[in-house]
Amino acid sequence: MEHSGGLQVVHLQQITSPEPPEYTTRKFSKRYWIFGALTFILIGMVVGLTTGLLTRKTAPVNTLVSPVPSRASSIDIHPNAKWTQNGVTVAGGNGQGNETNQLAFPSGLYVDDDQTIYVADYYNHRIVEWKRGAMNGQVVAGGNGRGNGANQLNEPYDVIVDKGIDSLIISDTWNQRVVRWPRQNGASGKTIISNITCIGLTMDENGSLYVSDYEKHEVRRYRIGDTEGTVVAGGNGEGNRLDQLNRPWYVFVDRDHSVYVSDWGNNRVMKWEEGAKQGIVAAGGQGQGDSLTQLDGSQGVVVDQLGTVYVTDVNNNRIMRWPKGATQGSVIAGGNGQGGQSNQLNYPYAKQFRTIVNDFRQLLIHDETVHCLDKFSYLTILILLIEQFLILPRISVLGLAELFICRHIEMMLTIDEQSLNKQLLPKYLSLILQLPVPHTQNIQKSMMKRFCWYFFLSVAFCRNASEWRSRSIYQMLTDRFASDDSPLRCTEQPMSENTSRNYCGGTYRAAVAHLDYIVEMGFDALWISPIPSNVDGETVYGVGWHGYWQDHLEQLNHHFGTETELIDFIQQAHKRDIWIMLDVVANHVGPNLTTDYFPFNRPEHFHQLCFIDDYTNQTQVEFCSVGDRQDPLPDLNTENEFVASTLFSWIRDTVAKYQFDAIRIDTFRHVPKPFWTNYTRSSGVYSIGEIATSETDYVGDYTLYADGVLHYPLYFALNVTFRDDPQWRQPMNVLEKQVQENEKFFRDTTLCGVFLDNHDQARFLNYTQDPIRIQNAFVYLLFSDGIPIIYMGTEQNFTGNPNVTHGATDPWNRDPLWRSTYDRSNWIYKYLGQLNRIRTIAMSTTSDEQKSNSGDNSDEVWNGWRPVQTTGNYTQCGNNIILTLQKGDNTCVYSASNYIPIFRLEKINGKSASGTFNYEGLKSQAEVYNAFTEFIESQINANNS
Repeated sequence: MEHSGGLQVVHLQQITSPEPPEYTTRKFSKRYWIFGALTFILIGMVVGLTTGLLTRKTAPVNTLVSPVPSRASSIDIHPNAKWTQNGVTVAGGNGQGNETNQLAFPSGLYVDDDQTIYVADYYNHRIVEWKRGAMNGQVVAGGNGRGNGANQLNEPYDVIVDKGIDSLIISDTWNQRVVRWPRQNGASGKTIISNITCIGLTMDENGSLYVSDYEKHEVRRYRIGDTEGTVVAGGNGEGNRLDQLNRPWYVFVDRDHSVYVSDWGNNRVMKWEEGAKQGIVAAGGQGQGDSLTQLDGSQGVVVDQLGTVYVTDVNNNRIMRWPKGATQGSVIAGGNGQGGQSNQLNYPYAKQFRTIVNDFRQLLIHDETVHCLDKFSYLTILILLIEQFLILPRISVLGLAELFICRHIEMMLTIDEQSLNKQLLPKYLSLILQLPVPHTQNIQKSMMKRFCWYFFLSVAFCRNASEWRSRSIYQMLTDRFASDDSPLRCTEQPMSENTSRNYCGGTYRAAVAHLDYIVEMGFDALWISPIPSNVDGETVYGVGWHGYWQDHLEQLNHHFGTETELIDFIQQAHKRDIWIMLDVVANHVGPNLTTDYFPFNRPEHFHQLCFIDDYTNQTQVEFCSVGDRQDPLPDLNTENEFVASTLFSWIRDTVAKYQFDAIRIDTFRHVPKPFWTNYTRSSGVYSIGEIATSETDYVGDYTLYADGVLHYPLYFALNVTFRDDPQWRQPMNVLEKQVQENEKFFRDTTLCGVFLDNHDQARFLNYTQDPIRIQNAFVYLLFSDGIPIIYMGTEQNFTGNPNVTHGATDPWNRDPLWRSTYDRSNWIYKYLGQLNRIRTIAMSTTSDEQKSNSGDNSDEVWNGWRPVQTTGNYTQCGNNIILTLQKGDNTCVYSASNYIPIFRLEKINGKSASGTFNYEGLKSQAEVYNAFTEFIESQINANNS
C-alpha cells in the first residue's frame, strides 16, 4: 500500500488463512496497484495494515496485485485471508523533498514484472522509477517544475506502463490531460487525451485505456487509435442513480471487461459490466457511515478472481473486503471501533484522547523520521498500547519510552469520561514526569515532558469540534472593538478611507471591560484578530492593523497589548464561559516583496512571485500571491520542510500557551490541501477554514481538511434571499437548493460557520433594512444547521459608508464599535439576545431517554434539540414547526420531521395560542414575525418559573 502523507511506499504480503486452501501458496499476480488517498486518512489505513497484532506463522507470499495490462486476478483469495502487518519501505522514506531518495505526496503507483516501481510523485510534478532494492529513484517523466509544457507535469495522480510500445501513461490531473511518455530516456511527453480531469487509469489485455473523469462523473474507454473514447461507466451527469457516478476516483477492470469504479461522492463501489446501461453496487451504497454496510469516502479499489472487492474506506480509516454479492463488508485493516478485540480500541474516554494521539504521532515520528512508516505510526502504537504490547519490532527508543508513559497514563486517569477530575491533572502531570522509563540514557527528556504537557492541555483545556456546535460566535476586530484612548480615535461618521486603513486604538485591556456586552447579547464564543506582529510601514492599503500582514511570527502585535494583557483577556473571557477563536494566517506574510520577515527570510521559503488571474486554475490559487503588484503579499512555500514544520510548531505552541479554544484559518484555499491536515491536527482544537466562493462542491471538498469551513455558499444564498431590492432578491427555493447541495458535498454542515457578512464582505444591513427580512435572516442563521457568526457592529445596525460606491465593503465595513456607545437598547442587539437565549436552551445537552419521554403533545423546551436543517419541504405544513415561511400563495413551514422541535407550535396566531400562523407579504418572501420568538420566550419564562 502506498502512503500519501508518509512519502514512501510500503509493501504488504498475505499471511496464512484460518484454513489455508491449496491455492493460497500460488503466486497471486505479476503486478499490483497501490492507490493514493488523503494524507491524514490514509495514515490510519496504513496503520491498520502495519499493526503487529497477528502471531500466526506466515505462509508463502501472495502479493496483492492487479495486473496491467490484463487487470484480472490470477488466483482466488480465501475470503478469510489475513495480511502481514509489517510493511517494508520500498520507495522514499527519507522525508518530504525533491531529492532522488525522497517523495512529496505520492499518489499513484505501478509495479512491473521485475518489481520496478513507478511512483506518481504528486507535489514534485514527476514520475519516479525505483528499482528493486534501490536506495534512490530515477526521474523518468516530468521533474522540470510545475507547468503545462511538453516536458512538465502538474500534480500527476496516477501512472501505468504500456508495454506494447514501452511507454508510461500518466494522469496529468491539473493540466487536464493524459500524457504518454517514453519509458526509456524520454525528454518529453505527448498528450493523448485533452480536457479531462483525470484521476485513475487502467488498461485491459487488449491495450484499451480506461480513464476516470472526476468532473464529468464518468469513466471512458479508449481503444487503440480512438481519440474520443466510449463511456463505460456513468456519463449521465452527477448523481446517485445506478446509471450515474459522483466524483469517481480509481478504476479497475477484470478479465470480463467489467469496470469497477470507486464512486467517491456516493460512498460506494460500482460494477459496470461490459455494455451495461447501469451499474451494480459492489460495495457500500447504503449512505455515508461507518457500519459494515457503509463506506465513507471510497478510493482505492482492486478485485480478485472471485469478484471480492477490496476498497480503501478513507474517512473511516479502514480497508474493507466485500465478497461478490455481499450486502455488507468486513474490515481487514483498521477502523474496528471501540472494543476489546486485538483490532479494536477500548478507551471510554476516546474523545479526550484524540488530541493527544495527534501530538503523540508528531513526537513518535518527528523530525527526520516523520515520513518513515516502518517506525510505526501513531495509531499503531495506540492499538498496541491498549492491547498491552510493549515490545515492537523496529520501533525507536523514544517511541518505546512514550509508549511506557502512555500505559501509566491509562492506569492513572479516571476511565469514566464523566467523572474525569480535571483539577487533579497537574498532579497527574507531576507524577508522570517522575515515572521510570526504559533506556532513559537514550531518551530526549524534553520530548517526554512536552508529550506529557500536551496530554495535560488536551484534556484540561481543548475544545473538540462537537462541543462547538452549541456555540454562537461574535466576530471582533481587535483594533476596532474597544479602546481606552482619550480622546477616542476614528469617531467620524462615516470614516474616511485614510482613517479606515490605519490603527484606531483597540486593545485587549480595553476589550475586557466590554466582555459583558457580548455576554448579554447571548454570545458565548469570540473570534479575534490574528495576534502576531504586523508590518508597521504605510502601504498603498494602509498598515497591518487587521493582523493579516505578519512580519514576525514569534512577537505579538504591540498595538493590541502585551502578552500579559492577552492572557488576562482570554482568562476573563473564559470566566464568562466565552470561548476564544484565534484568526490565523499560514498562506502569506506582509505586503512587501522582500525576505525580511521572521523566521521566513530566505528565498526558498516563498513561492516564485506570480499573481492569480484565473481563480478556476487551482495551481494559481495555491501557488500564486493573493496580493497585487502594489502589495504583493509574498506566498509562503508550505511544501518547504522548514516552513511547514515551523508553522506546525507555532500553531501547536500558541494554542497551548494562550489556551485558545479554536482557530479560524485565513485564505484556506490558497495552500495545498495536504498541508492543512497536519496544521489543524497540530492545533489540537476546533478548526474552520475560509474558502470565499459560492461553489458548494468546491468548498465542500475542503471539509476533509478542517473540522468545518465558513459556509460561503450559504452566505451568498442568504444575501439574495433576504435582500430588500426586488431586482436582486431571489425566491426561497434558493435556500432549498442550497440545502440539497449541502447534503451532497459537505461532510458535516453542523460544524460549519454560517454568517450574513464579515470584515471581507459587504455589510448585510447595507442591502436589507426591512425589519421583517432582518428577523427572518437572523432566525434562519441561528436555527439552521451550523455555528452562527455575527460580525461586530451588526447588532448596532452598522451599514458601512452610504456615500461611497461599494461603501458596504472593505475598508468601510470596519467601523470601530465605540462610536455606537455600545447601545444595549438597539432593537437588533435585543433581538439577537432573544434568539441566542432560545438557541442556548435548545442546544443544551440531554439524554435520548429524556427526549423519548417528553411525549408528542408537550409544549416544552426540548433539551438536546438539534438546529433544524431546512429540507426544502415548503409546501407540506406539518405539526413540527420551527420556522414559518411564505412561498407563492402557500403558507408553509420548514418541516422538522427528522429533528426535535423547540416547541410544538401548531396552534399559534400572532401572540395567542390558537389558530395557525397566517402572514401577509410579498410572494417568495420568508416571514417570521416577532410572535415567533415572543411566544417561545414566554414559554421559556413559564417553564423557568
